[in-house]
Amino acid sequence: MQMPGAVTVQEGLCITIVCTFHHRPTSSSPIHGYWLKVEPGTNQGKPVATNDPMREVQEEFRGRFHLVGDPLKKNCTLRVTDARKEDSGKYYFDIKIGGEKFTYIDYKLDLKVTDLTEKPVIYSPEPLEEGQLATLLCLAPSVCREGIPPTFSWSGAAVPSQQPRQTFYFSELSFVPKLQDHGSNLTCGMTFPGAGGRALTERAVQLNVTSKTKPDFFTFTTGTLLGSGVTAFLAFCLILTCVKFLRKKKWSEDREVQDRKEANCSNQVPGVPLDQQRDSRPPSPDPTTQSSSGELYYATINFGRPKS
Repeated sequence: MQMPGAVTVQEGLCITIVCTFHHRPTSSSPIHGYWLKVEPGTNQGKPVATNDPMREVQEEFRGRFHLVGDPLKKNCTLRVTDARKEDSGKYYFDIKIGGEKFTYIDYKLDLKVTDLTEKPVIYSPEPLEEGQLATLLCLAPSVCREGIPPTFSWSGAAVPSQQPRQTFYFSELSFVPKLQDHGSNLTCGMTFPGAGGRALTERAVQLNVTSKTKPDFFTFTTGTLLGSGVTAFLAFCLILTCVKFLRKKKWSEDREVQDRKEANCSNQVPGVPLDQQRDSRPPSPDPTTQSSSGELYYATINFGRPKS
């Protein structure tokens, strides 16, 4: 026989124990399998799961312990749902083929049921907006389809009066948050009725609520004023740049005029007006005279005595 020697499951949850066995068929009769829980202080057991329709199982295990394996295929897999603390103990497997019975009491399964520590998961939009419908989801950590569905509950100042929508695996809470809900806690709790109602787990989230978005007009006005301010600043910078450029250009022109005046003054004859200096300049020599200045002429002059 092959199966784990010990397994652990949390209260209210489920577990599947895979199991196989070996036997030598002695007839063509149907094979029935039985899981039994060992009674304290004995080697006898009470049936908790079977595929034999003629065999009753203990009331406290009915509907929660299932022989899901097919003994005809040498499969003795056991499924436990809605686990309870009192389920803790040792179990073993028996088979019956026709009138023959085979027991595997030497191969015991030690089942341990612990406190429920798993918590639900809450999905919440972030952030919540004041006055806008919001929907939160609370999901079960681990739920067996064969078991009894858990019961969800919501608590907190923001929880509305109407009942939240619930399915097999999750609960859906819709409400309209208020600004005063900001920072408050919203708690989702889960109870597993199949475990006797004692298995309870919960998780809390802190709400993050923001104020309503400012009106479009205010947003438009703010954007317009900001845009106008930026435009005015850029225009001021442009004007300032132009003024600096014009001043620099004017200064350059004045400087050039001043340099010309100083140059003229350096060529002026002291005590003579500038217009007379221009008129008193010697005339340019005649080209004809210049060309003949290179020739020499000789003449003889006789001076006689004056007559008395």
